[in-house]
Amino acid sequence: MKALISMSLVAVACGLTACGGSSDPISAKSCFDGSIYSPTSEVKHDYDEVTGTGLMGSYSATIKGSDGTAAFNGQTNLNTLEVYRGRIDAVPISGIGNSTTSHYVRMSPNGDIVNYGYKILAGSGLATTRIESTFSPPITDRKYTLEESESFQYTTTETRTQRQVSSQQTNTTSTPLSATIAFVGIETISIGPRSVEACRFTNNGSQEWFYRGILVQSSDTNGKTTRQTRSLTRDNQAF
Repeated sequence: MKALISMSLVAVACGLTACGGSSDPISAKSCFDGSIYSPTSEVKHDYDEVTGTGLMGSYSATIKGSDGTAAFNGQTNLNTLEVYRGRIDAVPISGIGNSTTSHYVRMSPNGDIVNYGYKILAGSGLATTRIESTFSPPITDRKYTLEESESFQYTTTETRTQRQVSSQQTNTTSTPLSATIAFVGIETISIGPRSVEACRFTNNGSQEWFYRGILVQSSDTNGKTTRQTRSLTRDNQAF
């Protein structure tokens, strides 16, 4: 009888803990939220980020998606992720410091995000700058399909055209880009007073933490913080 009881207890224990097997692999899929690419309510993102001077600046941004009918560089039926951000720790002059960036992407059924390029509208009035950048070939962002310790690489050329409204001058440059992105794991980080589970990636040696598809924290190759989120909300509720 004792032997039967012991065997029964082992069977129950193994049923609860998967004896002799391994737990499900840690996936970055949990750190993606496709709703940010759809025309739902805007997400408000307040954060501090290193500026061109090397010092931290404070920004407030709104993030909104689209209905999947956008066109860009010959591609149709694309989603857009539009990010409007403004500098809130300095008084902008003629809109300087404010910008709207529209990213043009296609969502793949397997979880990849194909990035075709972006447009930037910065400043206002005569100080307005318009930028359009295309990626050839498009960047296939696979980070949300990775499991722990997996990585992917991409190589592309960015063609960037910049036009100053005041002078009507146009400048076009082409720059080769490449990156190796690896999924380190899931870590607990702070967004203001709350704690969230974010996916940590390395990107050519720098560190990036994504939460619900948004870059909420980053550091450079020396470990210096380059972005820190203060608040992330939708409809005045924590997002």
